[in-house]
Amino acid sequence: MNAPLRSEFSGTSSTVVAFPDEIGRKQTYKVVEAPVLAEDVAKLHPDIKTYLGFRTDNSGTRIRFSVTPLGLNGMITIPGKTTVFIQPITKASNGPYLVYSRKARLSSTKSFKCLTDDFNTIKRTTNTVFNGANDQLLRTFRIAISVNAEYTNRWDDGDASNGTAKRGCVS
Repeated sequence: MNAPLRSEFSGTSSTVVAFPDEIGRKQTYKVVEAPVLAEDVAKLHPDIKTYLGFRTDNSGTRIRFSVTPLGLNGMITIPGKTTVFIQPITKASNGPYLVYSRKARLSSTKSFKCLTDDFNTIKRTTNTVFNGANDQLLRTFRIAISVNAEYTNRWDDGDASNGTAKRGCVS
């Protein structure tokens, strides 16, 4: 995809992509490339790209998605409504995708029971206002993510050219 780079672009993108919503209707978005990997890591993995899109009907709906050798993963945020997710059903990038709302995801975890022992935590006494991550501000973070072996085994495609679990590639 030849979407303009977000950091070097101002205005409206001419790259338009259609994605299904949770009931199957196609919605169109104007898309820009919004890299999240550090430059040196991005050079090692040129086939991992992340994008940001805004729906063309000016509803404030936006999509963030990544494209990797394992397929596309996306998250659609709609003002005043629940978040919608897009993810592959299998590890094959050309396979079928699942589109579902956050409500569906939350209802599927009702049988989850946390078996972690409670421990005392320090309670904050300051009156800090937290706007959350949906305040439309661009932030840059350095982060390390650790996952269990089951997650790595599920998403590792065995192709060392796009990163391996040993090298700590997040895709």
